Amino acid sequence: MATIHLEPDVTSPAQSLCVRCGLCCDGTIFEWARVVPEDDPALLDAGGFVLQTVGDRQRFWQPCHHQQSRICTIYQQWRPSICHRFKCGVLRRMEAGELSVDEAHALIQRTVKLADQVWAQLRPHLDDQTIPLKASMQALQQRVTARGGNIHAAFASLMLDYAALQRYLDRDFRIKPDTDPHPQ
Repeated sequence: MATIHLEPDVTSPAQSLCVRCGLCCDGTIFEWARVVPEDDPALLDAGGFVLQTVGDRQRFWQPCHHQQSRICTIYQQWRPSICHRFKCGVLRRMEAGELSVDEAHALIQRTVKLADQVWAQLRPHLDDQTIPLKASMQALQQRVTARGGNIHAAFASLMLDYAALQRYLDRDFRIKPDTDPHPQ
C-alpha cells in the first residue's frame, strides 16, 4: 500500500496538535472507538468501518484504517462522531490555558517518539500487524510464556518503554470516564 503524504488544512492550534499525534486512532491509546446513534451507518459502511456490537453499543476497532503516518486520510471529510468530539488530556489542558501550544507539541512529540519506539520493538514479533497496542503486547507475552520464557527478561527494553508510554498516556492523554462527556 502506497503511503499518502497529506498536508491537512490546519485552521486551529487544536488541529495542529491532532495532526502531529494520531495516538487516539492508531491503536496506542484505545483498542476501539464508540459509534453513536447520530453516526450514519451508510457512511460508516462506505468508509470501511467494521462495526462490532457489544450489548447495546456499537464500536469499531483500532487502529483506524484511515490513518497513515499519524494523519487521518479522511480528516477533511466525514469522520465518525467520536473522531470529531474526542479531546485528549493534552488538548483539553491547552484549551484551558494550562499548557502553551509549544508545551503541548513538546508533550506530543515526546510521547509519539516513545510510542514509535515501542511499536518498532514490538512489530517484528507480531503475526497480525493490525491489532491495538495492548492486544499486541498481550499476544507477545502469550507467545513468550508458551515457549517457557519470561517476557520481562526477554524483552526488558520493550517492557520499560511500554511502561513509560502507559504512564505518559495515563497522565497526559487519557480522560477519566467521569470527566469525559463522550467516553470511548
